[in-house]
Amino acid sequence: FPSTQQPSARLKTFLSMDRNPAEPLMASSGSDLASTACSVGGKPELAEDEVACRIAELREEEARWAALEEARKDTSVATLPAETSLGEVTPASSIATASDHHISRLENRVPPVFEDRSWKIDDALQGRRPTSFTGIAAEVPPAEALRDEHILSVSALANKLQTHPIEGLHVAAAQERRAQDGPNVLTPPPRTPLVVKFLKQLVTGFAPILWAAAILCFLAWRPLGDPNPDPLNLTLSMVLVAVIVLQAFFNFYQEYKSDCVMDVLNRMLPARAMTIRGGVPLQIPVSELVAGDIISLGGGEKVPADIRLINVKDMKVDKSTLNGESEPVRCTVDHSDRNILQTRNMAFFGCNVTEGTGTGIVIATGDRTIFGEIATLAATQKPEQSTLHREIQRFVWVIVALALSTGAVAFAGWLLWLRQWKPDYLNFQTQIVNCISLIVAFVPEGMPVCVTVTLALIAKDMSKNQVLVKNLATVETL
Repeated sequence: FPSTQQPSARLKTFLSMDRNPAEPLMASSGSDLASTACSVGGKPELAEDEVACRIAELREEEARWAALEEARKDTSVATLPAETSLGEVTPASSIATASDHHISRLENRVPPVFEDRSWKIDDALQGRRPTSFTGIAAEVPPAEALRDEHILSVSALANKLQTHPIEGLHVAAAQERRAQDGPNVLTPPPRTPLVVKFLKQLVTGFAPILWAAAILCFLAWRPLGDPNPDPLNLTLSMVLVAVIVLQAFFNFYQEYKSDCVMDVLNRMLPARAMTIRGGVPLQIPVSELVAGDIISLGGGEKVPADIRLINVKDMKVDKSTLNGESEPVRCTVDHSDRNILQTRNMAFFGCNVTEGTGTGIVIATGDRTIFGEIATLAATQKPEQSTLHREIQRFVWVIVALALSTGAVAFAGWLLWLRQWKPDYLNFQTQIVNCISLIVAFVPEGMPVCVTVTLALIAKDMSKNQVLVKNLATVETL
């Protein structure tokens, strides 16, 4: 309140009660005021003179409140001239937008000046300091955060984007920008064909050593088994090939199911946004948004593009997807930081509006948003192997080393010792089959399937707790 006298706790409690804000307090009868004063004061019964005193006090505070409301309405009512040019922009506090269909409970009770300044008090209490704009030791944000859309005034930003902060873009101009900039969607990363994914599963993990064992068993059947080939070697070779194919198909199926889940989630995202074009509020698909559009946001909605806020009402945005901020940030119409990622008058694509309403100008769409730039950089990097993949690869090499060394020792023993002392005990073909059997005995044919089934079961249990696993390898990390 502008006066030095703060409103009493009784009036605060009374004003917080659910009643029609337009209903004046003076219209209430004396008995109602007396009962209100008694109930607010916390005493069931009061003396008659004390009740009258409190009624007078409430009337005085209500009169001051009414005067303050009248002054606020005089400064907040939008008075548009007959012809408003692009350079003559109405102040942000007086803009009537499409977000007026969201009515805040505090709209008619808390003056906007206190809403705009409350974030400074929060920052002072929490020890935060904004990035300085001047000074010798001014902190310079990184290059990607040195943008000026949040620093420019509303009129300057509207001139830069060739739009109007009240009427928005004309339909023809929006269609032209849509054809020039493309749809407001992120470019999906290149997807691997399903056939290639299945073929990769045939040569990853334990598959190489199983392939080697199958080939050796087949060679032991023919031609090394001639003239009397043992059908058991052929059977073992076919079993190993079947294990490889079944394991690859199971892994491919789990990965395919994860991709389908992510596609369904993408289709569940909000697909429409409230915008103003040519002075007419419209509900359009999010993919049709272009730079310069005027859009409105409400609590529970997802920000469809990078937006410079020009009008807010108790609005808070969750920016944890971008900067890891654990609590929603209160939004303002004025910039609070030189860094565009830290200022309070910006709402970025992919963030969620937790409460309140607001109106803003779209400054970037699609891959040109902050989130789109991060996604583009992430897509260009080669994916690193998970801890589970590295452990499986290390285990495979250990098994291969043990199997080959054991087979080599057995063959060397037959060549250097057994063949010299008992030449008729084992021939060459039989010894080769014995070495192959030793090598195959080291291969844990069922282990790859067990690992995949275990990860799939854990992913299924996590889905019951509303956690969807995109990649089975991440289960080990979680």
